[in-house]
Amino acid sequence: KNLWTGWHLFGAPLVPEFQTMEDNLGILGNFGDSWIAYDQDGNFQDLELPLGQGFYLALSQDSNVQLSGDPVISSDLSLADLKLDKGWTLAANPIVNIVDKNTLEVVYDGESKSYSDAVLAGWIAPHVVGWFEDTHYPADHLVPFGGYWFHTSRELTVKVRPHLPIESSARLADNAFSINLSAQPVDGLSGGDFVNMSVKDGANDSFKYGEDEFDHPNPAMSSFVDLYFNKNSWIGAIDENGVMVDNPYFSHDVRSSDIENHVWNISGKSYNVTGDINLNWSMSDTEQEAYLLVGNEIYDMREVSSITVSSIDDMTVVMGDLEAYLAPSEFGLSASYPNPFNPTTSMNLSLNESGYVSVNVYNVMGQIVSTLVDGNMEAGYHTLTWNADNMPSGMYLVRVQSGSNIETQKLMLLK
Repeated sequence: KNLWTGWHLFGAPLVPEFQTMEDNLGILGNFGDSWIAYDQDGNFQDLELPLGQGFYLALSQDSNVQLSGDPVISSDLSLADLKLDKGWTLAANPIVNIVDKNTLEVVYDGESKSYSDAVLAGWIAPHVVGWFEDTHYPADHLVPFGGYWFHTSRELTVKVRPHLPIESSARLADNAFSINLSAQPVDGLSGGDFVNMSVKDGANDSFKYGEDEFDHPNPAMSSFVDLYFNKNSWIGAIDENGVMVDNPYFSHDVRSSDIENHVWNISGKSYNVTGDINLNWSMSDTEQEAYLLVGNEIYDMREVSSITVSSIDDMTVVMGDLEAYLAPSEFGLSASYPNPFNPTTSMNLSLNESGYVSVNVYNVMGQIVSTLVDGNMEAGYHTLTWNADNMPSGMYLVRVQSGSNIETQKLMLLK
């Protein structure tokens, strides 16, 4: 297996000839100089290399990994069963075949389900997390020598079996829309990360295991970025399958399609990353209105699919009407400035809803002397300006009405 310089998720696709990691990978050179491996708990000394266990493997140069041993054969396929603990388990493809994730069989308490049915039952998370080009990613296939993170709500077994080639599909199940957003430092040395946002028919906007997914572990690297959704309000929540939220960090957040507009606030942290970070994304429907807000910048996710930023501290994805998201939460009219004035003054109008708006200026006799607005306006922030060049000095009253919201203000014209 040819592996490039850098980090990998790695595991043995056969029963190795030797017991220890160092004996099996000695062809790569000296441990600690040419290569190093960590298990999921961060251990690196005196590691063994059993079938089906995954590791982080770092290489100082492009290398050809060769393992001697016995492959799993049809007379003893039980060797290819992955025993997964509750929570995250770093496993590996235990056979020499490429395996489609959808062919995996999940067994719990003597009952067997297909992978998709096990997801619906709340046994196992939808995504299997792999590693490619220095970043985690959601994997559709298990490849030989590859390591993969699995998350389960209970101890169970995943049966990995060879299969005939099957036609791949980009099926999104009943998701109406999905965005995968990834972050990758441009230094070529640091680890990247991803989050996924979905809108689905019949989804539960609160926590549901098998829809919403806990954030995967960070890589065993000294520098990396971490993306996640912070769901502190979900701590202690129990879903319909009895799965409880025991930490607030998620990598996949699924919402109901019953609501038109959705907002995802993405938390991002950089660990020992000194340069810029590339953000790129893919969408299941490139016609769906979606925007990425980074700091004060707004990007139409339909028009661009990647940007480079200096910080990932403040990121939001808006699906749907951006103006509605940016609209103020309350109706309001600011104090006019200047006031007294000659001959123009301005005021800021905050509309929390789109609709018909009237803005009239009255004299002290109650007569309308000027109409500034008489029609529909979009929700948002607007500046109103009155030019009273043809009006005599005196007191005036501006009246703004939008639905049941009414604001009035006195204006003093001094010439």
